[in-house]
Formats: sequence, C-alpha cells, structure tokens
Amino acid sequence: MSLSEANTRTAFIDPALTKAGWNLQDPNQVGFEIPVDGYDAEPWNGVTDYCL
Repeated sequence: MSLSEANTRTAFIDPALTKAGWNLQDPNQVGFEIPVDGYDAEPWNGVTDYCL
C-alpha cells in the first residue's frame, strides 16, 4: 500500500506530534509549509512541511 504525502501526514505524523504535546491548531506552536531562506520555492525544495 502506498500513501500520499497528505495521507501519511494525517495518519502518522500529525497524531505523533499531537501525542508529543504540539497543538497543530496553534500557529504559534506549529507552522506548515514554511519557505526556507536560501532555497528556491519551486518545485517545493525550499519549503518545510512542519516548523515547530
């Protein structure tokens, strides 16, 4: 079975972060798809999935 990135995040990563105490609904605790300085934004190589 192959999961998409979105399904992997929903099924595994988000629950693990929540269990570790991170509030995924609080943008002061967790940011999503944050651009990284010094990298090109396309094709997504300059974006973090999560910023804690």
